[in-house]
This record gives sequence, C-alpha cells and structure tokens, in this order.
Amino acid sequence: MDLNIIQKHFNLEILVYLSFTKEHTFRAFGSDGKNLPIGACIDDPIDKNSFYLITQKNDSPLKIRILSNQPGLSKALIKHYIFTQCFCNQITLESDPFPSTLMYAMKLAQKAVNVIEALKKNSPASFSGNAEDNARYCNKAIAFQNIKYQCMDIEDDDKDEDVENVKKVKSRKTSKQN
Repeated sequence: MDLNIIQKHFNLEILVYLSFTKEHTFRAFGSDGKNLPIGACIDDPIDKNSFYLITQKNDSPLKIRILSNQPGLSKALIKHYIFTQCFCNQITLESDPFPSTLMYAMKLAQKAVNVIEALKKNSPASFSGNAEDNARYCNKAIAFQNIKYQCMDIEDDDKDEDVENVKKVKSRKTSKQN
C-alpha cells in the first residue's frame, strides 16, 4: 500500500502506521522458565522496526512492526501507548491480547460479516447483484476480523462507488415505500 494514498485520505499531523500479529513462532520465557511479566517488551534482533510485547500472562507475545513513523516518535513511547491501549476495552480488569482500537475493529468487522450473512439469508435482493463487489466487501471485513494485515486496494473510484451504493439503497427504499 502506498503511503501517499493513505496521507491523501487521512489528513493527520501524526501518522504512525503499525502492523500487529500473534501468528508467529517466537516464545518468550524468563530466566526461571516462567512467562515474562505483562508489559515486558523484547526488541527484535533482526528487524530494528519490530518488537514483541507481552500483553497477557502467556508465552505468546504480540509482534508489532513499525511500518511508518513520520513524526519520529520514540519506540518507547509507541510501546507505552500500545500497552496502555490493551487495558481500554472495559470488559475485564485484565489486559486484552490486542490494543483496544484493534479489538473494536475486530468487533465491527465481525458485526459486518454477521449483517452481510443475515442480508444474504433474509433479503438477497439487497445486494447489488454483482458478486465481485459483494465478495470484495466481505473479504475486507474478514481480513480485519482475522487480524491479518493485508494490503487493500484504495482506489480513486471508491468515492464514486460509495455514491452509487447510496443511490441503490435510496432507490430500493423508495420503491419499497411505493
């Protein structure tokens, strides 16, 4: 994904672009053979832009890779911010495996998948009829749901596409009311 495209669509002064994964083989234990304490951070010796953060009491840390750090924030500040976000989900007093923004994205993606499945089942006419469009939107939701970073195409015609979808929804609503 081109960073210039992201900057064009998101006009923010601070842009730090990160990728998260728990799907790796790295395990971390203390010198006594027990799990490391929550909040422990291990820098990746191979990649200076990656680090592992222990977010829960288990041996599988969260791998974080800094893809872009435009304002030049320190790695310690980024680590601290991510770790504090693991306590913001407000469901339990313990930390979550992922930062709250990622947890909310997962929940929204799951809700989108559930809505799409319900629409397919209950009112198939509500879809555009173009299987490729429907599959693309489902795939985007599933990609966020699985916490896998995927380069999703951000095209200039997305805005036009959204306008067309709004027109279709409005026309369906007016035709149902008549």
